Amino acid sequence: MSDDLRYILSPQYSIPSVEQVLNSYSNFKDLPEELEQLKNNEVFFLRNVKGTQFLINPTIKIFLDAFLEPTTLSAVVNSFANQAKTSPDQILHVMETFFQRLVSRKILVKEEDANALKSIVKKETFTKSKYQVGDQIDNYKIINEISIRKSTQLYLGQQNESGDFVVVKLLILPQELKASSKKKSLQKFQQEFSLMSELPPHPNVCRLIDYNKERNYAILEYIEGKSLKRTIEAGTADFTKRLKIIDQVLTALAFVQEQNIVHGDIHLSNFLVTDSFHVKLIDFGLSNHSSPDENEVIRNGGVYECIPPERAKEQGGFGFLKKTSDFRSEVFQCGVLLFYILYKKYPFYGFTWKKLAQSIIHDQLDFPQKTNENDPIPTFILELLNKSLQKDPMDRFENVGKMLLYFKENSAIEIPD
Repeated sequence: MSDDLRYILSPQYSIPSVEQVLNSYSNFKDLPEELEQLKNNEVFFLRNVKGTQFLINPTIKIFLDAFLEPTTLSAVVNSFANQAKTSPDQILHVMETFFQRLVSRKILVKEEDANALKSIVKKETFTKSKYQVGDQIDNYKIINEISIRKSTQLYLGQQNESGDFVVVKLLILPQELKASSKKKSLQKFQQEFSLMSELPPHPNVCRLIDYNKERNYAILEYIEGKSLKRTIEAGTADFTKRLKIIDQVLTALAFVQEQNIVHGDIHLSNFLVTDSFHVKLIDFGLSNHSSPDENEVIRNGGVYECIPPERAKEQGGFGFLKKTSDFRSEVFQCGVLLFYILYKKYPFYGFTWKKLAQSIIHDQLDFPQKTNENDPIPTFILELLNKSLQKDPMDRFENVGKMLLYFKENSAIEIPD
């Protein structure tokens, strides 16, 4: 055990307060036991700069708290031994083993490395906008910022001649990025819009207007609306309107799959809904052909609550199995969306990734026959949900087109256009 090397909790990690955790995790109302544990300081979170949160117990928190200021492992061991009224030798092996694990995962870092990491965190947290309001990008004027991220930036733009509003999506390639990373980022960006260019115009799919390969930006249809999640949470959509939304969600995905494209990122924020309840599918950043060619970049991502069981990683840490999305996995994800539209909650919950993965993989669902507003749900919709959310992909609908056909053929009410 070295006596002179001083370590500190990495600037890329923090232990948020109870209030911060509650503000960032909206599902605690459905997890009363875990909420009580959090409020009673029986569990804590470790959060990294990407926003990912890891559940830790009080013992781990106490250990990490000892490294909030630079210190040596020897000093921490001696402090813990004094508190426990035991010899440092009695606890050294356990603490040293755990310490090495934290160092290997870069949760604890050497004091001299901390300042460099602080500058990296600052760069990642405070990404500078490339364009300002009023700037011109070819034939488009920047009206406002939508989203400024490390690798991509979104702006509200306006076409000079027509005055039409558009969305400008820009690829950012920082100078410090390695050449290989730049090449891969560029390939992913180009692939997104190459796939979108293959889609014929459709009323429920965001339209690609232009793509400038030399300047790495795309011009997309501007959709004035809010996410499907916010629309359902707002409570403005009665049962008939929610059936109309379901129809359009299935129609959009069925159309994309008919073009032999897997969207790859089906979740509530990738559908926008206008005030008149018109639905548009957006964001093809994780898309692939259903049979990818050898030059395609295969990306394994998604929103955790919507991951199908065949991609949920129950053991071995946080994340997904390296298994690409396909039509049947998107059927499952559509089932998750339909469940949320009807019941205003996800079908699967877990306070940690492991618990969520276990819920997705093992939990058998019940489908209430009425919505939260006491609207009766037709039997065929309950059957649609049940078949879509089967654990075994082969027990689901073959594709979203088959879901849509089942929905249309069995509709007991007329869904307004």
